[in-house]
Amino acid sequence: MRVSYGDRTVKIDLKDVDIILPKKSTSDEKEIVRKCVDALKDFADEDVTYIVNDNQRPTKTERIMENIEIRSGDKIIVATGSHRAPERKWIRETLRTEKNVIIHDAKRSEFTYFLETSFGNKVFLNSEIEKNDKIIVITSVEPHYFAGFTGGRKSFLPGIAKFETIERNHRHALNKNAKPLKLEGNPVHEEMMEVCRFMKEIKDIFCVNMILDSEGKIADIKYGDIEKSFYEASEISRNINAVKIKEKYDAVITVARYPLDISLYQSQKAMENAKPALKDGGKLILISECRKGIGASAFYELLKSGAPEEAMERIKREYKLGWHKTAKMIEALMNYEVYAVTELPEKILEAINIKPIKFSDLEKLDGKILLMPNGGVTVPYL
Repeated sequence: MRVSYGDRTVKIDLKDVDIILPKKSTSDEKEIVRKCVDALKDFADEDVTYIVNDNQRPTKTERIMENIEIRSGDKIIVATGSHRAPERKWIRETLRTEKNVIIHDAKRSEFTYFLETSFGNKVFLNSEIEKNDKIIVITSVEPHYFAGFTGGRKSFLPGIAKFETIERNHRHALNKNAKPLKLEGNPVHEEMMEVCRFMKEIKDIFCVNMILDSEGKIADIKYGDIEKSFYEASEISRNINAVKIKEKYDAVITVARYPLDISLYQSQKAMENAKPALKDGGKLILISECRKGIGASAFYELLKSGAPEEAMERIKREYKLGWHKTAKMIEALMNYEVYAVTELPEKILEAINIKPIKFSDLEKLDGKILLMPNGGVTVPYL
């Protein structure tokens, strides 16, 4: 079996292993894109503001952007949420232009207050959103480890929201209902949807929700109304990405593929998806190049700050943005043996109780083994 590792594939020999992947699509990607673009062009009969995902999402934004013309009055906001800004090369290759492009910065952009949610969160969004009456959201829908699914409403919150607004929303990730595939009763999703519905009332919004298959091909696109298209897309994503298993495993190998392999911080999503398939005390094994290192420094510093139980109590007491991811990692460290094949220095991993291993070590595994070659978007369930 070959697995993705950075810009190459690596062969590993496993004797007794089950493999799960999202389903492959037989759809005509070119025709799907054409129909979506035609509808988008009909909507864009005046200046519009595009909201697009950043380079830490698998969205094939370029398939849309290469078929449209950006006018002088149009704007493109790259919805980074709290992520770092993408490189200029990515902007040129993905957006096909560097003109009228605004890179959202959750701490430094100018913001406008829009509403207070039922959860008491004051919502500030990037003020550029006020410039045009029409908005086109280009995103993709795949399972998300605490929002249920990506896509749709996430382009506003966290996509173009102020840091404090994102932080208050992401605190809900500590809730037991904040997990992959779950929308109803998930406070993260429900607050995001409140913001989305508010924006629908004051702006004319057209949303493009792509659904990708196991090979990154566009299996379908649901477009039009941002709420309706999101829910339709999430059901298709569920059918593609959720895989039924018959039993739990002694070891689960989960591969973080591009772009999640950028850092340990992002790769954690592939680890989270492995949990439902793993026996208590089993081996959770991450494969990820982590080419940009750890990622968010606060995430790492908290992980190595003390005993897992103590760190968890501190997270609940003093929550800061990013600590939800630390909490999910701590849960893994408390319940499983965690290993990783990465380019990170061994001492970095060992400081947070992750055992560094090599590809050759995988061949020594025994017991019942599950391999998830695309762990970031594959969700096993019993």
